[in-house]
Amino acid sequence: MNRLLTIICTLILVAVFPLGIKSQEYAASSTLKQGRWLKVKIAGQGIVRVNFTDLAQLSLNGTDPVVYGNNSGLLSFYNDDTAPDDLERVAIKLVKGADGVFNQGDYLLFYSDGTHRWDNDGSGNYNFRRHYYSDTAVYFISSYGEPLLIETLQGSYTKNNDSFYSDWMFNHEEEDQNILKSGREWYQPVSSLQPLTIQSGLDGFTLEPGEEPAYKVRVLARSGSPTLFRVAEGSDIIGSVGVPEVNLISTAGTYARSVEYSGTIPGTSGTLTLSFHNNGENSARGWLDWLQVHARVISRYQGVPVMVEDYKSAGEGNISRFTIQSSYAGLTAWDITRPQVPVNMQLSSATGEISFTVPTDSLKRFIIFREADFIVPDKIEPMENQDLHSGSGYDMIIVTHPLFRE
Repeated sequence: MNRLLTIICTLILVAVFPLGIKSQEYAASSTLKQGRWLKVKIAGQGIVRVNFTDLAQLSLNGTDPVVYGNNSGLLSFYNDDTAPDDLERVAIKLVKGADGVFNQGDYLLFYSDGTHRWDNDGSGNYNFRRHYYSDTAVYFISSYGEPLLIETLQGSYTKNNDSFYSDWMFNHEEEDQNILKSGREWYQPVSSLQPLTIQSGLDGFTLEPGEEPAYKVRVLARSGSPTLFRVAEGSDIIGSVGVPEVNLISTAGTYARSVEYSGTIPGTSGTLTLSFHNNGENSARGWLDWLQVHARVISRYQGVPVMVEDYKSAGEGNISRFTIQSSYAGLTAWDITRPQVPVNMQLSSATGEISFTVPTDSLKRFIIFREADFIVPDKIEPMENQDLHSGSGYDMIIVTHPLFRE
């Protein structure tokens, strides 16, 4: 009895004070409490340009705008994981005229990482992390505070490693059907009559010698008999994925089986097909969740912004020189390993290439671009001041769309 009481008390303590919870300090008031504010919505990923005329409602009057945002992708599903307590500044580049004042004709640049992410385990394995609930990142621009400006990497480094190739990633994921009409997962139907064609764009790149592109695929099927998916490049079958049957009569069992499969792509056509074979079961149904491709390609700027990320460059004590092929002038390279705070790289130029040298004890990520490569916000709108931090005694705050309040 005493032992049972001890166990019960221990479980209660763990339930009330979950293990691993970290204390977090909270601001006394919100950043949005004062100043004028604009909400900026951006669906894309890249270098964002905002013109002075876009900020007229801020009434800057000679002061510099400040950009805020906490775009870290999909938030954790667990409420005991740490997260920024309030809005944090985003580093920006202010492009001003000869008068040195931010006014007519001037603009600002900053980097937006989009809402989705690619995660790397440090050994060259990449996984796509989808934001299930939004394809638009939101930033805030204000007349309040001092801007955080992008700095240039200082110092001179002697390289002990060279990087000429980058990790290139592609994700195909069409959110067409929610097969249970519940939950956050959506899939793309695959017909047994017509294969699904997927254009990866791999054919536009030069591969690293000896490195075959790799792919991963996740498929689902609902059938009373085993079914099969085949991945092909042209007429060559490069993967066969068997999916076990399910009990079609059970209303409480598994609705559809899912299987993940990985393989390599021997060619460079950039076109893959996925076919579904129903094993004679006409009622069988198949879906594709996602198909991902990872390839090692030569680092090259070809007129559009390019991401440079080389997992082979990372290592203790490594100082890597990154070389990017390009026939274009006026290129800029930002280290976006910390997307909120990019760092400008000092570039060296030679015929048909640029390069920069940087410590790579950990994996680094860069964007190479020209200032003409910018994207523009999808929407800029004014917003009222708010101060959720100033209240006290809240047990719960529910954020909802107005439609759900009716």
